[in-house]
Amino acid sequence: MFFVTGCGLLRSTPKTPPVVGVWDYVVKNTPQGNAPGTLTVRYEDGQYTGELKVDVLFQTVPIEDASFEDGTFSFAAMLDIDGQKSRTTAEATVEGDTMTGRIEVPGFGSFPLTATRKTPAPGGS
Repeated sequence: MFFVTGCGLLRSTPKTPPVVGVWDYVVKNTPQGNAPGTLTVRYEDGQYTGELKVDVLFQTVPIEDASFEDGTFSFAAMLDIDGQKSRTTAEATVEGDTMTGRIEVPGFGSFPLTATRKTPAPGGS
Protein backbone atom coordinates (compact mmCIF):
# COMPACT_ATOMS: atom_id res chain seq x y z
CA MET A 1 0.00 0.00 0.00
CA PHE A 2 1.26 3.46 -0.88
CA PHE A 3 0.14 6.70 0.82
CA VAL A 4 0.83 10.19 -0.37
CA THR A 5 0.68 12.93 2.17
CA GLY A 6 1.06 16.61 1.57
CA CYS A 7 2.24 19.32 3.78
CA GLY A 8 0.82 22.75 3.09
CA LEU A 9 1.71 26.02 4.66
CA LEU A 10 -1.17 27.96 6.04
CA ARG A 11 -0.67 31.66 5.73
CA SER A 12 -2.82 33.97 7.65
CA THR A 13 -3.55 37.35 6.23
CA PRO A 14 -3.16 40.02 8.88
CA LYS A 15 -6.54 41.30 9.96
CA THR A 16 -7.22 44.91 9.07
CA PRO A 17 -7.73 46.95 12.25
CA PRO A 18 -11.43 47.81 12.78
CA VAL A 19 -10.83 51.56 12.65
CA VAL A 20 -9.44 51.57 9.09
CA GLY A 21 -11.67 53.19 6.48
CA VAL A 22 -13.30 56.49 5.56
CA TRP A 23 -15.63 57.96 8.17
CA ASP A 24 -18.19 60.76 7.95
CA TYR A 25 -18.18 62.56 11.28
CA VAL A 26 -19.99 65.36 13.08
CA VAL A 27 -18.60 67.36 15.98
CA LYS A 28 -21.63 68.66 17.85
CA ASN A 29 -22.31 71.92 19.66
CA THR A 30 -19.24 73.83 18.46
CA PRO A 31 -19.27 77.65 18.33
CA GLN A 32 -20.07 77.21 14.59
CA GLY A 33 -22.84 74.70 15.33
CA ASN A 34 -22.56 71.08 14.25
CA ALA A 35 -19.30 70.65 12.32
CA PRO A 36 -19.21 67.83 9.75
CA GLY A 37 -16.18 66.38 8.03
CA THR A 38 -14.39 63.25 6.89
CA LEU A 39 -11.80 61.16 8.73
CA THR A 40 -9.67 58.78 6.67
CA VAL A 41 -7.73 56.12 8.59
CA ARG A 42 -5.12 53.79 7.15
CA TYR A 43 -2.85 51.20 8.77
CA GLU A 44 0.54 50.90 7.09
CA ASP A 45 3.78 49.37 8.37
CA GLY A 46 2.39 49.12 11.91
CA GLN A 47 1.35 52.79 11.99
CA TYR A 48 -2.01 54.52 11.79
CA THR A 49 -2.04 57.37 9.28
CA GLY A 50 -4.71 59.40 7.58
CA GLU A 51 -6.34 62.77 7.15
CA LEU A 52 -8.93 64.84 8.92
CA LYS A 53 -11.08 67.00 6.63
CA VAL A 54 -12.79 69.78 8.59
CA ASP A 55 -15.56 71.22 6.42
CA VAL A 56 -16.23 74.38 8.50
CA LEU A 57 -12.53 75.33 8.45
CA PHE A 58 -11.98 74.37 4.78
CA GLN A 59 -8.94 72.31 5.82
CA THR A 60 -7.60 68.80 5.34
CA VAL A 61 -4.73 67.93 7.66
CA PRO A 62 -2.81 64.75 8.50
CA ILE A 63 -3.67 62.92 11.70
CA GLU A 64 -0.81 62.44 14.18
CA ASP A 65 -0.04 60.17 17.13
CA ALA A 66 -2.90 57.86 16.18
CA SER A 67 -3.47 54.63 18.10
CA PHE A 68 -6.12 51.96 18.45
CA GLU A 69 -6.28 49.91 21.62
CA ASP A 70 -9.06 48.03 23.38
CA GLY A 71 -11.68 49.40 20.97
CA THR A 72 -10.61 53.03 21.41
CA PHE A 73 -9.13 55.15 18.62
CA SER A 74 -7.23 58.31 19.49
CA PHE A 75 -5.42 60.83 17.34
CA ALA A 76 -4.29 64.44 17.12
CA ALA A 77 -4.43 66.96 14.28
CA MET A 78 -2.86 70.39 13.89
CA LEU A 79 -5.58 72.82 12.77
CA ASP A 80 -5.40 76.48 11.83
CA ILE A 81 -8.14 78.19 13.82
CA ASP A 82 -8.48 81.93 13.31
CA GLY A 83 -4.83 82.16 12.23
CA GLN A 84 -3.55 80.19 15.23
CA LYS A 85 -2.13 76.66 15.06
CA SER A 86 -4.06 74.44 17.44
CA ARG A 87 -3.27 70.82 18.34
CA THR A 88 -6.69 69.17 18.50
CA THR A 89 -7.00 65.71 20.11
CA ALA A 90 -9.75 63.12 19.82
CA GLU A 91 -10.67 59.83 21.46
CA ALA A 92 -13.55 57.62 20.37
CA THR A 93 -14.89 54.11 20.87
CA VAL A 94 -15.26 52.08 17.69
CA GLU A 95 -18.15 49.60 17.45
CA GLY A 96 -18.60 48.15 13.98
CA ASP A 97 -19.24 51.03 11.60
CA THR A 98 -19.86 53.65 14.30
CA MET A 99 -17.52 55.76 16.38
CA THR A 100 -18.48 57.88 19.39
CA GLY A 101 -16.28 60.02 21.60
CA ARG A 102 -15.01 63.53 22.16
CA ILE A 103 -12.70 66.00 20.48
CA GLU A 104 -10.73 68.58 22.46
CA VAL A 105 -10.05 71.94 20.81
CA PRO A 106 -7.73 74.12 22.93
CA GLY A 107 -9.29 77.45 23.76
CA PHE A 108 -12.76 76.25 22.72
CA GLY A 109 -13.48 73.16 24.81
CA SER A 110 -14.41 69.51 24.43
CA PHE A 111 -17.19 68.49 22.05
CA PRO A 112 -19.10 65.25 21.28
CA LEU A 113 -17.89 63.40 18.19
CA THR A 114 -19.91 60.81 16.26
CA ALA A 115 -18.88 59.08 13.03
CA THR A 116 -20.21 56.51 10.59
CA ARG A 117 -17.94 54.52 8.30
CA LYS A 118 -18.80 55.19 4.67
CA THR A 119 -16.05 53.09 3.07
CA PRO A 120 -15.27 49.69 4.56
CA ALA A 121 -11.80 48.72 5.57
CA PRO A 122 -9.94 46.85 2.83
CA GLY A 123 -9.93 43.13 3.54
CA GLY A 124 -12.78 43.41 6.02
CA SER A 125 -12.67 44.18 9.68
